[in-house]
Amino acid sequence: MPVAVALLFALGFYAILLWAIRRTRRLAGRSALPVLRHGGLELRLAALLHTLFPAGLVVSTLRPDIPWLRPIPGVSPALPWIAAVLFAGGLTLEYAALRALGRSFRIGIDPDQPGPLVTEGPYRLIRHPIYAAFMADYVAAWLLQPNVLFGLLAPLAILRLFAQAQREERALLRQHGASYAAYARTTSRFIPLVW
Repeated sequence: MPVAVALLFALGFYAILLWAIRRTRRLAGRSALPVLRHGGLELRLAALLHTLFPAGLVVSTLRPDIPWLRPIPGVSPALPWIAAVLFAGGLTLEYAALRALGRSFRIGIDPDQPGPLVTEGPYRLIRHPIYAAFMADYVAAWLLQPNVLFGLLAPLAILRLFAQAQREERALLRQHGASYAAYARTTSRFIPLVW
C-alpha cells in the first residue's frame, strides 16, 4: 500500500503544480516562479527540495532496503491509511487555495508585481492554506514511511514553511498595510481557530 499511496500523491502533487504554473502564465501573462529572479540561494534550494519531495517519497517506498529509508519496525498498520487521508486532504486544500489565488499565484515573493490580497476560498479561514497543505503532506510522509529520512525531513520542512510564512506576512503587510493587518487579525495562520 505505501507504494500506491506515494505514487498517487506524487502524481497529484505534480499535476496540481504544473496546472497552477500554466494557469498563472495564461491568466496573468507572467511566470509563477519569481523565486528564480528574486529568491536567494536558500529560497531557491528550499523550492527545489520541496519540488523533489514527492519523488523522494516514491523512492523511499520502493527502496526500503536502504538503511536510512528502512521503516521503523513495529509501527501501526493504520499509519498508511492515516497518511493517505492526510495526503488527500493536503492535495484538496492545495488545489482549492490555488484556484482561489488565480492570477495571484507565485512561488516566492515578487516585489515587482505584487498581486491583490486574496481572502476568498480557504483564505477566508487561514492565511497560508498552501503551506498548511504542505505541512499535512510532510506529516503524512512520516506516517507513510516512518524512517530516518522523513523523521528528520518532516520537522525541518515544517519549520522552514513556518519561517517562509512569516517572511511572506511581512511582505504582505508592506504591500497591503492596514487591509492585511485587519485580515490577519480575523484569520489563523495554518489551522482554523487553532494556529
